[in-house]
Amino acid sequence: MNFIDGFRKELNISKNEIYKKNISRRQYESYTHNILEAPLKYVISISDEIGVNYQQIYAEYGIHPTTVSEIDKYRIKCISLISENNWQQIIKEIDYLERTSLHLKNSKYLNIWTVLRLHMYTPKLNIPSEYQHYKFSEKDLKIIESYYKKRKNLTNFLSTSDLQIFSNLVNFETSNFEPFQKIFNYVFSDTTKIKKYKPFYEHFLTCVVNFMYYSCKHENLSFADSLLKLYREIETDFPSSNVGVDIKILINLFSDLLIFFKTKNDEYYASAIVYRNVLVDTNCKDALYICEDIFDDIINNKDKNVKNKYEYFISKREY
Repeated sequence: MNFIDGFRKELNISKNEIYKKNISRRQYESYTHNILEAPLKYVISISDEIGVNYQQIYAEYGIHPTTVSEIDKYRIKCISLISENNWQQIIKEIDYLERTSLHLKNSKYLNIWTVLRLHMYTPKLNIPSEYQHYKFSEKDLKIIESYYKKRKNLTNFLSTSDLQIFSNLVNFETSNFEPFQKIFNYVFSDTTKIKKYKPFYEHFLTCVVNFMYYSCKHENLSFADSLLKLYREIETDFPSSNVGVDIKILINLFSDLLIFFKTKNDEYYASAIVYRNVLVDTNCKDALYICEDIFDDIINNKDKNVKNKYEYFISKREY
């Protein structure tokens, strides 16, 4: 999928809305599929219509508008593959990168090599086991933090792919959680687009549940509280939405667990297990896997009373 056309679709803007202005259908079709050859005035026309700064279109590709290089072409190819979720081809491209010197390093933007690695970790994809685990280095964290910090300073340019990448970051092994808290603030400093467009809302939910999960595992209570506050604020704009029902159940489960951690009040522990039982009965396998992992951690790391409470509440199943 072409970057501009993909962005247009994410925002639910029709092509006709763009054609009405100062660019013809033929020009639009031609230049959105070969952005490097498009005259700058047409790039400006297209980007203005979809609310994107044209300079950031070039920045997305990490290119200079007056040059065309092999690395630029390769970078665009990789971005397109990511947009299309063409994972088999992406793995081939990673193998190609390993065998060549074409590493696409670029200190100003999140390089494709990093993007590809971030996309590799998700249990829903059939990825060879050697790509399933990756431990961030301090350098990686600085690159990622720098990228999202720049995103924070851009106008109307947070894409769903940014959210998708970000929601997967927490799945990696890292002993340093502070950069992710900073990145979270960069990504969600402006909630306007998340409230306005459903695709952003869906990825936002995934981000929240992944970070709530991490916060529960490590009892990072203050960050978890800020996550819940932001979620409640956004949720008021989608009161009847059926998007991410299983995720919302998990968020409520995590909310109760966090209160239990702070107050040691058994009622909240019992309430969390009620949500767990709902996931069992509705066969939400992915959400249940996360849920069970959390309870395993709690049982293994707390005293015997907690384990006894878990077994007691599970056996009661009153809800």
